Amino acid sequence: MDDGVILKGNAAVIPKLLRAWYIDKLHDGHQGRVKMELRAKDAVYWPGMRNYIESKVNACQPCQFTRPANDCMELTPDHQHPVPQGPWQDVSTDLFYYNSHNYILVVDHYSSYVFVYKLTGTTSRDVIEILMQLFAEHGSPITLYSDNGPQFDSREFANFAARFEFRHTTSSPLHPQSNGIAERQVRIVKDLLKRSNGNDAFYRGLRSLRSTPLDAHLPSPAEMLLGRKVDTLPRRACGGQPNHREQLERRREQQRLNFNARFQRHTPVRAFDVGDPVLVRNARANEWQPATVVDKHHTPASYIVQPKPAREVNPPETSDGETATEDRMHTPPAWRREAMPLRRTAQMIRPDPVRTRSGRISRPPERLQY
Repeated sequence: MDDGVILKGNAAVIPKLLRAWYIDKLHDGHQGRVKMELRAKDAVYWPGMRNYIESKVNACQPCQFTRPANDCMELTPDHQHPVPQGPWQDVSTDLFYYNSHNYILVVDHYSSYVFVYKLTGTTSRDVIEILMQLFAEHGSPITLYSDNGPQFDSREFANFAARFEFRHTTSSPLHPQSNGIAERQVRIVKDLLKRSNGNDAFYRGLRSLRSTPLDAHLPSPAEMLLGRKVDTLPRRACGGQPNHREQLERRREQQRLNFNARFQRHTPVRAFDVGDPVLVRNARANEWQPATVVDKHHTPASYIVQPKPAREVNPPETSDGETATEDRMHTPPAWRREAMPLRRTAQMIRPDPVRTRSGRISRPPERLQY
């Protein structure tokens, strides 16, 4: 007993009349069964609570209608960002479009704490104003990751990075998956918007997302970033903010092993040497063009290439005689060929306009229209 409340461990035992109310509270943000159980841990309890939770999720139509399809692709350590030493050191950002509104999302790599803001425009100035407010509240991170959108690939944004003293790193051209942490959070937030009927429901769901433990061994994003709970469930106070980096490393490795075990895809890793003939994708012309690898880039699976003159049109062949048209890079404009990492991936190029994975239309700056 604690102040007249029956406890099981640290969890309050909920009477029958209040169980339906607490089930709705746990389901704020339309989180799944596992997340609801993690949120209820050490907060509330009653016999058969797991069955209540599972029935709630199975009966929720918005949850069933917005379930995503699984991707089939093997993960390697190079595909994952390293776990930072602590909170608010590495962050990712991305823009997305939903229901006639543009949004910007920022996520902390260490804690997975998500910030979401509605944009009045999609220019560099609009993005910078939001980030300036955020960095004034939490300080500047060490590294900010983004895609190659025109808002981030501008002189104005480069000046902003210099003034606020953070390193800006962009994903590989035409390969937004390398900014996967932000892409994943965009999908979660868009699902939350789809399942919410108004601003009140959305922000209550966002609070639940921030206050739900990451797994059975890690606390919530709010506890890891802010050092305190932001939940409305009854909880007993506890102090201190331990460092969870080692547990995060183990969780990240286990996620990769589980992901690869599910799909059992054993695709051999391809590598190129200096002087190898390759084909690179010209996004504007929507065709492959011959080129030669001139150097390896410091980023994983990326190379610097030199296009061949137009008269050399014969596609290069691999050692086994097959035409090398798979897993090649996109060629950037001449003034950036030695500065921008080129991801070795096969891309499906669609006619203009091009939309990102979040639904936003990509409009390259005029200097990139070659």
